Amino acid sequence: YKLEGLKVECDHDEVSTLLTPSVLADIIHLKPGSSVFLEKILEGGERIKRYLKDLGYPFVEIEEPLGNLNHEKHTLDVVYKIKSHSLARIAST
Repeated sequence: YKLEGLKVECDHDEVSTLLTPSVLADIIHLKPGSSVFLEKILEGGERIKRYLKDLGYPFVEIEEPLGNLNHEKHTLDVVYKIKSHSLARIAST
């Protein structure tokens, strides 16, 4: 199977706009049309967490990714469900 697409379902629109399909592909190291590797898809959740943490979202929770198979086209769409809480502002003392 080949990867058809990557997307997120998130509780905050702000985070959703940060994670465009092209940004997701760069973070996860999987591009549409590439062969599907379960390890990379699962590691993708951890990579997304690190990316969002670096942007100020330290309390991100990501469910196990969902895959939507298209048997006719032999493709897979991957969906990451993200609970991002809110942006953390940390002041120095």
